Amino acid sequence: MKALGVLAGGIVHEINTPTQFVGANLEFIEKAVDSLIGILEKSEQVIKSRDDEQLKARLSDLTAALNDERYSYFKDQLQQTVNESMDGMERIKCMVKSMKSFMHNGEHQHIFYHINQIITDAVNLSRNEWKYIARMNLVLGEQIPTLSCCPQELCQAFLNIIINAAHAIAARNNKDDHSVRGDIEIHTCCTQGAIEIRVADNGVGISDEAREHIFEPFFTTKTIGEGSGLGLSISYNIISKHGGTIAFDSRPNEGTVFKVSLPVQKSEDSAVKSNVA
Repeated sequence: MKALGVLAGGIVHEINTPTQFVGANLEFIEKAVDSLIGILEKSEQVIKSRDDEQLKARLSDLTAALNDERYSYFKDQLQQTVNESMDGMERIKCMVKSMKSFMHNGEHQHIFYHINQIITDAVNLSRNEWKYIARMNLVLGEQIPTLSCCPQELCQAFLNIIINAAHAIAARNNKDDHSVRGDIEIHTCCTQGAIEIRVADNGVGISDEAREHIFEPFFTTKTIGEGSGLGLSISYNIISKHGGTIAFDSRPNEGTVFKVSLPVQKSEDSAVKSNVA
C-alpha cells in the first residue's frame, strides 16, 4: 500500500506539473491575444480610412503599436508558448491513457494485448521515479505479436523492475558521491516463439550475497523504511503466472540486466508502436 501511495503521488506530480505551466502559458496567451487584437483593430481602421489625412494618422497609430516592446515580445514568444502548452497537454494525455490502461478491467481478465504498450504505460507511470536520475531509452521492436495476458498485472511487474532500476542508479550515485544521470534501457523483441524484454541499468548492481534471495518476498538490501522487499517477488509471480521466466545478470557497481521471456500465443493482431511522453 505504501508503494502504491508513492506511485500515486508521483502520478499526481506528473499531471500537476504540466497543468501548472499550461495554466501560466494560457495567461500569457490571453495577454498576447489582447495585444494582437489591438493590432488587428488598428489595421482595420487603416483599411477603412476615408482620406489621406485619416490614413496618415491611422498608419502612425499602427506603426507605433507595431513598434511597442510588448507586441514584439508577444510575437516572439507566442509560438513557443503554444508549443510548450501543446506538449504539456500531450504529457497529461499520455499519463491519463496509461492510468486508464493500468486501472481498466478490475477483474484482470486475460486479453490479447501489445507488450510495447504495456512497457510504455509502465515507463509513463514510473516517470517521477526515474526522470531526475536516469535517461530512459526505449528500443521497442516492431512486428511483435500481441500477447494473451493480463495487461494490468504485467504493467505492475514491469513497474516494479523499472522502479528497482531507478533506485539502483540512485544508490550508486549516492555511493559515488555524485549526481550524474544514469541510464535505463528497455529492449523488446520476438524470437523463437517468445517475446523477450530486457531492462538494463548502470546502477549499483546486485551483490553476490543477495543474488539467491533477490526474488524472495520481503528480502531487500535497502534500509528500513525505503523498501518492502516485495517488488521483485511480485514481478516474479506475475511473470510466472503468465508462463514466462525472469532472470538477471548483474555486476556490482556496473549495473543489472533483467531478462523476461513470455510465450506467444497465436493472434490475428500484430505489433503496434508506442511512444513515451
